[in-house]
Formats: sequence, structure tokens, C-alpha cells
Amino acid sequence: MEHTLAPYVTCVRLQMNLSMIQPALSIINILGVHRVKILCCLMDGNPIHMIYFPTNCAGELQSLELSDNAEFKDALKQKFT
Repeated sequence: MEHTLAPYVTCVRLQMNLSMIQPALSIINILGVHRVKILCCLMDGNPIHMIYFPTNCAGELQSLELSDNAEFKDALKQKFT
């Protein structure tokens, strides 16, 4: 996330003429790798608030994947691939 999400959020803040301390929101599953202290500190320092959802409820969120989240993922891929 240090090389993907944080730079992406910085880029969007610049494009939207927002303050670099404008909070952002990241909604991710609750895998252990997403809860390590170094990642949490990195997100807090940007500031990017992380909201976790249980791993087994991705099906409930699938409609977001097909609408709002798909646009976000496409934009993120274009910036960093």
C-alpha cells in the first residue's frame, strides 16, 4: 500500500485541490496482513482511515465491486501499472 494506495490518494488530493491532510477512506478485508502496525502507522500518517469488513462477507459487497469500486480499481491500475 505504501507504493500504491498512499501515492494514489496523494495524486487525487492534488487533482481535486484538497489539503494533503484531507482524510481518505480505504475499505478492505480484515486479513491479518492489513492490520500490521507498520501499515496502520503508514495509513495514519497520510491520513487514510481504514475500515475493515469480515473476509466472508465479500459476496454482500459484490454490488460495490461492480459499480463504485470497479471505477476506483481501474483508475488505480492505470496510475501504477
